[in-house]
Amino acid sequence: MTLKETYIKWLKQPVYYHSKCRPRYYHNDYFESFPEFDENESKLNDFDGDIWFISDYHFGHKNILSFSKRPFNDLDDMENKLVEFHNMMVKPEDIVINVGDFSLCNRTESTRIMKRMNGYKILVLGNHDVQHRKFKNTGWDEVYVCKEMVYNDVTLKITHFPLMDNDDGINVHGHVHVDPDGLTSKNAFRGGEHHHNVNCEFINYVPIHIDKIVGKK
Repeated sequence: MTLKETYIKWLKQPVYYHSKCRPRYYHNDYFESFPEFDENESKLNDFDGDIWFISDYHFGHKNILSFSKRPFNDLDDMENKLVEFHNMMVKPEDIVINVGDFSLCNRTESTRIMKRMNGYKILVLGNHDVQHRKFKNTGWDEVYVCKEMVYNDVTLKITHFPLMDNDDGINVHGHVHVDPDGLTSKNAFRGGEHHHNVNCEFINYVPIHIDKIVGKK
């Protein structure tokens, strides 16, 4: 079974919120039919430079400021600081993999923000990216539902939602946020040695280098 098949199978499993049953994710049909970038043409295949990861920027999402107690005055301040932190680490010739939920802005605003950020940009779709197809035509160089790659003999399984049953390689994911008390929600997933959450809230809002992720294992 491919990573994409495993991932979608997991997302289809029912979950219970407030005693109501629903799918873990509502847009699996879109994930199943999504025309991904041709992996044979991916720049990752023969790249020997710096690779960075981050997720859940949530540009344009006012409520995230209070929900996750982000240390920014307002949305403009958040945008400017996140772009500054991004460009502080990511050089124009580097690859940066955004593991979902880049922006809740419209396409024009998302494109404007993208143009401010360095790097060859790869997106692994998050739930907010899929809504209204806001990621389309905004400047991504490659887009995937999920992505598997091998780095220094370690397999990285890159998905927005965490893979609950991952027991080999490293699942690089986002989606799990800090709650208003500054801790992960009581119901939130807590991964072990085979998971690495790259939500910006957990990595000081600065992209993390692939060597630090692989070195965790």
